[in-house]
Amino acid sequence: MRGRLPGAPGPGTVFPREAALALGTAGPDADPAAWTLLLQPPAADARWVTETGHVVARRPQLSVLWRGPEAAERQGLCRRPGCYLIRVDGHIAAHGHAGDLDRLEAELGLQLIPGAR
Repeated sequence: MRGRLPGAPGPGTVFPREAALALGTAGPDADPAAWTLLLQPPAADARWVTETGHVVARRPQLSVLWRGPEAAERQGLCRRPGCYLIRVDGHIAAHGHAGDLDRLEAELGLQLIPGAR
């Protein structure tokens, strides 16, 4: 999840301001203490959605947002199904694709304590 993707923002870079404002992760109504997990599910894959729900359920301090590929394209983000983990300072902590749920869980384990608020 830490690798750089050509043409899309990657770990260590600032999450694009336009996308952050559109999603509500930046701006006057944003929670300044919330980590954000932006999810783009694979089309018609209920199993992925369920598994992702189990991964994030133990982390109440995580704000979870969903979006579709059309929004990703407009905002200059990766269009493939997967996720962005965004730190409270607006930088990308991790980015991965639909097959990376085990790596997402490992990254969340490094970044966020389960059950902490």
